[in-house]
Amino acid sequence: MKALITAVMILVGAGAASAAHLYRWTNLDRARETTFALLSWRTALDAYALDHGRYPDVKTLSEARAAVVPASMLQAPMVDSWGHPYRFESDATSMFRIVSAGADGRFAPETWSVAGQVSSFDDDAVVTGGPSDWLFRYWDLQDKCSQ
Repeated sequence: MKALITAVMILVGAGAASAAHLYRWTNLDRARETTFALLSWRTALDAYALDHGRYPDVKTLSEARAAVVPASMLQAPMVDSWGHPYRFESDATSMFRIVSAGADGRFAPETWSVAGQVSSFDDDAVVTGGPSDWLFRYWDLQDKCSQ
């Protein structure tokens, strides 16, 4: 019986591994997922602010996660879809910024004050929030199957 269970587990594992190789993530897929994650972070922090009258008094992304999970967000991603840690900045009372470095993993802070679409997946995506300002810099998510 143990041999049969082991054989079934091996076959199921092999099938899952084969299925995983059928679909290969593109930079477009990663950009879409990261964009949604950044927007989820912003929504969760805004929900916290609505509930408490202010943004959480946090200095790190881990502290932000502790403040919003599970009340405003079920899961709080700490890395983007390329596997790079998000960069988090906060003035601890009214402003926050969460940044994905994109495909190249390098941050370019000089670009963070410009909102709108960027065309390269190497460019940073930024969500900034606070009581009076809102900026979102994100990738052009048109179908770019070759990227």
